[in-house]
Amino acid sequence: MDSADDKSSLATQNPNANTGIELRFFASDIEKERVFKSAQFRPPHLRPGSTLVAPIGVMWEPGCWQKTVDMVLRSNKAGVCCWLHEMVDINAGIPAAHLNIMRNTACMYAHDTGFDWLLLIENDALPEKDLLLKLLNWDMPVVVPYILDEKFGKPICAPFYKQGSGLQPVQWAVFTCVLINTRVLNCFPCAQPFTAVAIESGFFHKLRHFGHKAYQDTNTELKITRRPSYPVDYGGLENEWKAWVEIDKKRRQIPDRRPIDPNDPHQVNGIYMPIGPELSADGIAGTPKEGSSGTNGQTGSTQGTVKEGVQRPNREERRHPHRNVSSTRRVQSRK
Repeated sequence: MDSADDKSSLATQNPNANTGIELRFFASDIEKERVFKSAQFRPPHLRPGSTLVAPIGVMWEPGCWQKTVDMVLRSNKAGVCCWLHEMVDINAGIPAAHLNIMRNTACMYAHDTGFDWLLLIENDALPEKDLLLKLLNWDMPVVVPYILDEKFGKPICAPFYKQGSGLQPVQWAVFTCVLINTRVLNCFPCAQPFTAVAIESGFFHKLRHFGHKAYQDTNTELKITRRPSYPVDYGGLENEWKAWVEIDKKRRQIPDRRPIDPNDPHQVNGIYMPIGPELSADGIAGTPKEGSSGTNGQTGSTQGTVKEGVQRPNREERRHPHRNVSSTRRVQSRK
């Protein structure tokens, strides 16, 4: 075949002759929409929009737990797979010394578990139910809401923007609430972007180093119970140390997860937990059952559930799984 025949053969070849087929299935229409919305500039995710909401600590200000839980439930009802996982303090050393370790842990957890997004949120935030959905709608690598310092009447970020002016780039913003696409975490060793970060601007400077801009959604305001405190606010080391002592006492108390309305029927042992047909109490890790007790005799989270008719193996059985056991320890196939 000469060159003319080759050209003729290529010209008449069916362009679909060597095209692969991919079948995609989505859990909801909102997931399908998110995939095709970003298909031109981002690889598809198995659960597009899936978000891990990671509260940093458990020192909840009154009402903040309920507002955060309601936001998670609202997101799930809208078709976004959303989990809530508290990052606990080890209660060792000066309070707030391990905040960035907790943030790094949240980043690793979201990255390893396979979430598309991570929302870091503090215990003094009062998010509206649709806050996460609004931030996700921008589909930007890093987005923060509009948080106003009521004392000075200015947003806690730089530069300042007028509220309601849309999506705007920021140099830094307060860590109260930060939405991060988990692909951004690929830039950092072990998906830990908060290592060696002393102040907020350090984190955002790292983002810019890898070519990622952070944006503020000035249309979405997040209320907070109190303005962030900085060392300069205490008026000296002595007052600052006294404040740390009080914070240390508070972080060792039972977290305030009570509902805003004391008579709210959606609570389990005083913890706001809007359990419905789609959410079972047995499926909530860390929620104490009424009358349950841990190994130390104190009421605490359940250690696991043993199915009826099945007994847990004792220590000897775990060490020698193939050794014959007594009939009293065998699984009863029927009653």
